[in-house]
Amino acid sequence: MRNYPEQPPLIPHKIDSYQIDLNANQCLTCHSRTALEISQAPMVSITHFMSRDNQFLSSVTPRRYFCNQCHVPQGQTKDLVENGFVDIDQVLEYVSGQEGN
Repeated sequence: MRNYPEQPPLIPHKIDSYQIDLNANQCLTCHSRTALEISQAPMVSITHFMSRDNQFLSSVTPRRYFCNQCHVPQGQTKDLVENGFVDIDQVLEYVSGQEGN
C-alpha cells in the first residue's frame, strides 16, 4: 500500500548487483514491455514513456531511465531514525474528530 498519492512503488526484491547506468538498465530485463509475457513482472508505468512535452516515446524516456532515483528496495529493517509520518487518511480522521468537539 502506498502512503501518499503518486508515491513510487517500492521494489519488492534485492537490486544490490543490478546494473543501472548509462550502458544498461537491468530492471528493464523484466519490466520492459517486451519482457512481460516471460517475466510476469509489472510493466513500467506508461508515464515513464512520456517526454517533457507529454509526447509518448517508444522506449523509456531518459529522465525516467534510472529507476532507483525514485524507487527503493523494500526491506524489513529497523528504522534508523524515529518516523512521525502520518498519511492523509489519518490527518482527515483527526480533523473530522476535532470538528465534532
